[in-house]
Amino acid sequence: MENPTTDYRRFFIEDTNMYNHIVLGNLLPQYLWVPLPRFFQTWLRNYVAAVVLYFISGFLWSFYIYYWKRNVYLPKGSFIYSYFFDKIYLFICLFFYYHNLCFLIDLLLKMVFFFFVLV
Repeated sequence: MENPTTDYRRFFIEDTNMYNHIVLGNLLPQYLWVPLPRFFQTWLRNYVAAVVLYFISGFLWSFYIYYWKRNVYLPKGSFIYSYFFDKIYLFICLFFYYHNLCFLIDLLLKMVFFFFVLV
């Protein structure tokens, strides 16, 4: 009679290999993830799945808020983030980095965001 712990371990390894193959096999070439130990394969599987889920949910949220239901969540004629904010952000970061005042970047950017977007 086999040891129940051995059966559980074998089942766990087969199950983990199946999940690794489903996620990593469809997104990465095999020469990148097959030679890795199982621990790193599982970590890579979780990382890749989390990044894919993050970008998909971010895209869907942006599409829903800014395109599909724009007039529900944003008033008509409201100002949305543009290239102007990219220039402001770059200027602020470079200015504070040059003057070694990096701790103020976060505070100032929040104030700029509040003033231009929320008001």
